[in-house]
Amino acid sequence: MNVKIGLMGTGLMATLFTRAVEITDSANVEAVLIRPNSEAQDFATKNGIRKTYYSEEAFLNDPDVDIVYIASPHSIHKRQIISALNAGKHVFCEKPLCVNANEAREVIDLARTKKLFLMEAMWIRFLPSVIQALDWIKQGEIGDVHLVESHNGSGALLREKINQRLLLPELAGGALLELGVFPVSLGSFIFGEKPDKISASASFSEKGIDRQTSMILTYNNGAMLNGNCSLEVNISNGSYIYGTKGSIEIPSYWWARRPMKLLRENKTPLLVEDSHENWFEGYSYQVSEMVHCLKNGLTESPTISLDETISIIETLDNIRDTIGLKYPMDETSPEIFAEKPARVA
Repeated sequence: MNVKIGLMGTGLMATLFTRAVEITDSANVEAVLIRPNSEAQDFATKNGIRKTYYSEEAFLNDPDVDIVYIASPHSIHKRQIISALNAGKHVFCEKPLCVNANEAREVIDLARTKKLFLMEAMWIRFLPSVIQALDWIKQGEIGDVHLVESHNGSGALLREKINQRLLLPELAGGALLELGVFPVSLGSFIFGEKPDKISASASFSEKGIDRQTSMILTYNNGAMLNGNCSLEVNISNGSYIYGTKGSIEIPSYWWARRPMKLLRENKTPLLVEDSHENWFEGYSYQVSEMVHCLKNGLTESPTISLDETISIIETLDNIRDTIGLKYPMDETSPEIFAEKPARVA
């Protein structure tokens, strides 16, 4: 089975995804939905995509498209997911799956009702470095984890590549949903639960989106995650996990040019290098997961379930409530901040 993919979106993420698909041997990009402008047409030409559509209806009715990959602004994820599912297509959607948890529940309920595959493209969960770190934790290599530091800031790159989308509240822009989702997700992967307490602070643009956000998440056992995300500056884009017997360093998610480290008491540090050197290669692991699920008739990934996706977005909702970040589309989901963990002043 060769999985045929249709793209909704022609920006940076769609470009990286398309290049990641190219290095797999069991999937190809069959079609793309584009806007009637030269830039979008150039995307299709440069990436050798055979079919281009201006009509969403015609695109979704293409019988050769098995699954739709959505790389559109966050604000329209919900609508496009629903349209694709109603057309009988499986869906692989960029993070965050939806702007808030109510939207996420709605699309997940629809996917489960229709028995179609749905997955959020949370690519870091499938990186060898993150998988190795989680295995070390499960094996007790660093003892009980008490503190995690995780940071994401790519100001120069984001301003250059996807500036406009990230600066507009009507497109659900801002640092938290674009970059802060990574430390929140890492906390979910490591601790297997939502935080009990949230403390957070943010600085805002004139248009009302968060330029940068800092958070402290406290979990049931007292463990804490300190996370920072920024659209203003370039920071480490790495994570540091501290346990009672040692620590794990993941210097960078984006490129594996520096080895991750396992540091343990009275033992020689263990360095592990990843084989991928380019950003887009890191996306190939989640493409492989998508293909594996479709080939085996799975409607969601066993590695990161849809229930966990909802849990992560609920945490993002509560961070937004703490810092006072709201979007126009929240008005149609008035209960998104109804269930709040305790907040620290």
